[in-house]
Amino acid sequence: MDLIVPSMEALLKGVIEGTGGEVGRQLWAGLRLLVSRERGEGHRDGDGQGRSTSGGPAEDALRAFEADPRDPVRLAVLGAALTTAAQSDPQFLAHFDAWRQRASALPLPSNAAGAAELHSPAAERIESIDERLQPLVPRHLRPPLAHFTNRTAELLQLDQAAQTRTGAGGTQIVVVSGGGGIGKTALVEHWLHRRAADFRDGVLHADLAATAGDHRAQIHLVLSGLLRSLGVAGEQVPATADEASILFRQITARSNLAVHLDNAESDAQVEALLPTSPESTVVVTSRHLLGGLNRLGARFIHVQALAPEAGRELLRRSLGEDRVAAEFESSVRLVELCGGHPLALALTAGSLATRPQQSLDDAVQQLTEDRRHQRALRREISITSNFDGSYDALTDEQQVAYRRLGFHPRGEFSLQAAAAALALPVHEARQRVDDLVEVSLLEIRGERYAFHDVVRSDARERAEWDDDHDQHRAVICRLLEHYVALAAAADAVVAPQEWRLGEFFPSPGAPPAYSSSLEALEALERDLPTLMAMLRAGGEYGAHALVWQLAEAMWHLFLRRKHIAEWELAYRLGIAAARRCADDAALARMHYCLGLAFHDQGRRAEALTAGQDALRVARRADHDRLTAHALGLIGMARREQGDVKDAVAALAEAVALDHVAERHRDAALSRRRLGQTLLAADKIAEAIDELTKSRDLAERIGDPDVKAMTTVWLADAYTRAGDPAHAEEFAAQAAGLLADSGSSKYRAQAYMVCGEAAAAQGRLTTARDHLQRAKAFFIEAGAPDLRRVEEALTEVTNRLSDASAQR
Repeated sequence: MDLIVPSMEALLKGVIEGTGGEVGRQLWAGLRLLVSRERGEGHRDGDGQGRSTSGGPAEDALRAFEADPRDPVRLAVLGAALTTAAQSDPQFLAHFDAWRQRASALPLPSNAAGAAELHSPAAERIESIDERLQPLVPRHLRPPLAHFTNRTAELLQLDQAAQTRTGAGGTQIVVVSGGGGIGKTALVEHWLHRRAADFRDGVLHADLAATAGDHRAQIHLVLSGLLRSLGVAGEQVPATADEASILFRQITARSNLAVHLDNAESDAQVEALLPTSPESTVVVTSRHLLGGLNRLGARFIHVQALAPEAGRELLRRSLGEDRVAAEFESSVRLVELCGGHPLALALTAGSLATRPQQSLDDAVQQLTEDRRHQRALRREISITSNFDGSYDALTDEQQVAYRRLGFHPRGEFSLQAAAAALALPVHEARQRVDDLVEVSLLEIRGERYAFHDVVRSDARERAEWDDDHDQHRAVICRLLEHYVALAAAADAVVAPQEWRLGEFFPSPGAPPAYSSSLEALEALERDLPTLMAMLRAGGEYGAHALVWQLAEAMWHLFLRRKHIAEWELAYRLGIAAARRCADDAALARMHYCLGLAFHDQGRRAEALTAGQDALRVARRADHDRLTAHALGLIGMARREQGDVKDAVAALAEAVALDHVAERHRDAALSRRRLGQTLLAADKIAEAIDELTKSRDLAERIGDPDVKAMTTVWLADAYTRAGDPAHAEEFAAQAAGLLADSGSSKYRAQAYMVCGEAAAAQGRLTTARDHLQRAKAFFIEAGAPDLRRVEEALTEVTNRLSDASAQR
C-alpha cells in the first residue's frame, strides 16, 4: 500500500477550508463519521467486545485540527493518524479510500499540484459508498400556504428567538405548542419560508409522528433521513440511534441550519435530534409543552385560536372579500363555530370555495342543525384525526378526565371545579388537568383551565359515546354541588345576616370565604356565565334541587349588580326546578326573587303577579317568613301602580309578621318599604317614624347595608319635611357606607338624595356634582327610569345659568 501523507494533508486542508463549498462541508462530515466508527468498531478484544476508549488517535487529532485548522503541525498529525488507522484496519481503509476518491473529485489545489494517490487492492474492489453527492443545499419546505393569516405576534416571537443564542451547545431551541388543528406547523413553515435565506446550510424537516416502532427505532429512522440530507451516504449511517445522534452532532457542529421537528412527543426525542452549532435553530412543534427543554435554554410559544377578525380575514382570503362582506353575520358565526381553529376554518372555506352557489348562511345552518354542531363540523371536514392522536395517546385515567371535563357546560373551570367533576382530591385532579395541558388538550387561562370549543366538543362527544346518562348526570351533579357551595359562600360574605332557604350556605361563625363584600361580588360576577350554564345543565339532567339552590345563592349578585337578563332567566329556571321538586317553599322563594327583578325594571304588573304567586304558594307551604316576603313584594308593586292604600296594608301585614317572629333584619327591611310607601303618600311624619325605626333596628343588629339604604330614604323624607340640612348629612353618611357595597344603584340613590338636599339649601354647584354622579351610577346600574334625577339635574343647571346671567 502506497500512502503519501503530504498529498493527503493537502487534500484535508482543501476540504476543511471549504474549497468544495457545501459538498466540501459534507465530505468533512463524512470524515468525522469514519473517525468515530474507527474508534468504536475498528478494534475488538478476544471476547468480541469493543474496547471502551475516550477517543482514538485519529479522533483526537481530528478534534485538535478542527480547533485550529491553520496549524500545519496539527494538520500533519491528523494525516499521520489517518495513515496509521488505514494501515491497521482494512475495513477503515476501504471506507477511507471511497472518501478519498470523492474528495479528489473536488477542484482542490492539492490535486492540481499533482499530489500522489492512495493505492490499495481493497480500493479497487470497493465501489464508492455514494456515487454522487448532490451539491444542493437541503430545503425541506412544502409549498407555502396561499391563505396563511395573521399570527403576527407569534412570527415576531420566532424572529426574536432565532436571534437569541441560549440553547444547548449554542443552538437555539424554540418549542411551538398547541392543540391539534390550531396551526402550529403552518406557522413554523410560514416562518421558515420567510427566513430560509438566513440559513446557508439549509432547512431540514422531520415528522416525528410519521415513523413506526419503538422510540429508539423512530429516532434512528429520523436521524438516518437527516444524515442523508446532509450528504452522508446510506452505508455510512451508523447502525444505532446513539451513534447516529453523535454523528449528526458532529456533522452539524459548524453548520448554519434550521431544523423543524414536527409532532414531537417527548423531551428525549427532541434532545437526540439537536445539532450543536451556535448558528443553528431548532423549531419544535408539538401538542405537548415539553417543559423539560427549558433546561437546555429553549424558548416557548403557545399557539392559540385565531381572534375573530383574524378568522374572518382567513375566510376573506379564501373566499374573496365580496362574498364574505355580503354575509358579514354568517362569516362571524362560522368563525365562532370553528372555534377559531385555522384548520377547521381552512377546510370549511375550502368546501365553500368548491361550492360557489352555497351561501355562508347555508354552511352556518348545516353546522348548527345538531345542538352538538361540532360533530357535524368534524364529520364534514375530517378534523377528527387532529384529536384522535392526542386522545389515543392518553392513559385510561387521562381519557376519563378528558371526557368528564368535556362535560363541563362552559369548558372553563378552576382546579377545584375540575376536582368536583372528576370526583378526586384536588392534588390528584391537578395531575390530571396538568396532563391534559401538557398535550395541549387544555389551556391555562389565568387561574383557570379551558377547552377551545372544538376540543370541548370532541371531549363531550367521546363522553356521549363511551359513558352513559347516569355517569353524565353524576358529573353535572358534582359540578352543581361545587358551584352552589362556591356561590353560597360568596353570597354569605355580601349579606352575612340574610336568611336563606338552601342548605349549602356556611354555618354561622364559619370563616368568610372572601375578605370583603366587593371581592365576593367580583368573584360571583366572573363566574356568572358558568353559573348560568350550570343552571341550564342541571335542569337538563334533572338535578332540580341543586338548580333552585344555585339560583338562590346568586341572589345578591343580581340585587347589587343587576344583570337583568340573567336575573330573570335564573329564577325562571329556579321556578321550573322547584316545581319539579314539588317544593312549595322553594317555589315561593323563586317567585319572590323573580318578582323583584320585575320590580327593579319597573314591570309593575309582572311584579305584582309574581308576588301573588309567591304568596299563594308560601301560604300553601305554611311558611310564615316567605309569606312576609311575598307581602313585601306585593306592597312595593302596589305602590308603583299608585295603589298606596293596598300597598300600605300589605306592607303593614309583613311588618307585623316579622315583628312577632322577631326576625329583626326582615323587620327592618319591611319597615323601610313601608316608610317609602308612606312617603309616596305624602305621609311624611309617619314615613320618618317608620324609616327611623328601620334604621335603628339595622344599626342594632349590625347590618351596615340595610342601615345605609334606610338612611338614604330617611334623608329623602327629611328633605320633603323641609329639613335639607339634616337630609344632606344623612345622605352623605349613607353614600360613604355604600362606597364598598358593590351596588351602583344603591350609590346612585344616595347621591341623588344628597344632591336634592344640597339644592334645597341653595348649594347649587355641590348639588350639580352629586346629581351628575347619581345619574352616572344609575346608567351604570341600567336603571329603567331616570326621570327623577334628570329633572333635578335640569332644575339645578337652570338655576346655575340664571345666577350666572344675573352677575
